[in-house]
Amino acid sequence: MHGSPGRTVPWPIWLGLVLALLAASCSGAGEAGFEVVDPSLETRIVVVPDKPPRPLERVVIHAVGDVLARADLAIGADKPLSGAAGLFTNDALTIANLACAAKPDEAAEDGPENVLCDRAQFTDVRTIGIDVVSVANDEAPLQGRRSLRTTIGAATDAGLLVVGGGTNDDEAYAPTIIEAGGWRIAVLAMTAIGSNFAEPDRAGVAAVERTEQAEAAVAAARENADLVIATVHWGRPLDRDPERRDRDYADMLIAAGVDAIVGHGPHRLQSFALVDNRPVFWSLGHFIWPVGEPADADSAIARLEIAPDGAMVTCMLPVTIDPARAPQLDRQDPDCHAQG
Repeated sequence: MHGSPGRTVPWPIWLGLVLALLAASCSGAGEAGFEVVDPSLETRIVVVPDKPPRPLERVVIHAVGDVLARADLAIGADKPLSGAAGLFTNDALTIANLACAAKPDEAAEDGPENVLCDRAQFTDVRTIGIDVVSVANDEAPLQGRRSLRTTIGAATDAGLLVVGGGTNDDEAYAPTIIEAGGWRIAVLAMTAIGSNFAEPDRAGVAAVERTEQAEAAVAAARENADLVIATVHWGRPLDRDPERRDRDYADMLIAAGVDAIVGHGPHRLQSFALVDNRPVFWSLGHFIWPVGEPADADSAIARLEIAPDGAMVTCMLPVTIDPARAPQLDRQDPDCHAQG
């Protein structure tokens, strides 16, 4: 966790944000419970509903989009984020989408080269401070269910916590729970893209479209955690706006008990919104990824700052993937309060 406090949001801005949230919750205008966040106001203050009755500390959580663990991409402790060295190693938790399948062995070259990962790079993913990776996507299981098991095994061997996939559906929908600063934080992952979905007797990934299982998974996580974060792979390729069905999925997950949603899937950066006063980052775009066109370079880091009293401040930190394929934070101060 970060030890030094950020700059305080000026009182008029803080008050305006709170009043805006209250107005949005009472007005009923537009879609029920849905508020699009003005991109110029990146900070939002919400309240964690189930603050535990024990001593708590401030915790910071980050999430990023697609990570492609290949040797030719900028990754590892010797290639820190510009202006944010230690950003992920000094927080409570960092979550990423593992957008590739591990090679069956180091010499293997079968399958689409662009989504094959080098196993050695999984250790580098862990080294830069990423703690939890989702395999609930269409890339990790692209080579089949056996490949998914290989990918999960390689990521686990590298010290990463894996969510969203497993040898059966119970494992795929199960959360990982991290304890930090007195908080119990559950992370679970699901996908709306792909088809290698887990079954009771078959390996695969967790599907958000199987709403009964999705709701049950969130409810189970809610019983064992103070904060529940869902990372979801969804969206239409190259679109800048969320699809209607993705909004429906967000409604469902939040109604079931999710506190924040981190999205990825369309290979484009999208905005974030409040859904029933819960932050939804529709898509964080790429993070460690080759840049083929300018829009590929647009990225962001989702940041959640949870205070001991349960107040949660969220923002998107702008990132650009540079020509050397390294993600660069676009400003020096990563604290959400700096938005004011």
